[in-house]
Amino acid sequence: MDPGRYKLSSYGMPSDHAQATSFIVTYLCLFVLLRLYRNASLLEDLWKYILCCCLVGIGGGVAFSSTIPNVLYFEYVHIKKESTHRQRRKGSC
Repeated sequence: MDPGRYKLSSYGMPSDHAQATSFIVTYLCLFVLLRLYRNASLLEDLWKYILCCCLVGIGGGVAFSSTIPNVLYFEYVHIKKESTHRQRRKGSC
């Protein structure tokens, strides 16, 4: 393979979407923490907010990861069907 043959327009990871998402999440976290720090009464309840966010994040992660095997199986079955269909069609010509 000739390494000069393939010219990439970007460097790959992290993508623009990942960079933008990371920036927005970091900005919002710092914004909320600074607001909570100014209000001492809200700072006392900070652990409740953190616990709630962690539980929501863990729940979302579990829900997302439980669908991955189903998606992989779905793709495998349909790719296999398409492959056999193409082989049959190629053989009949």
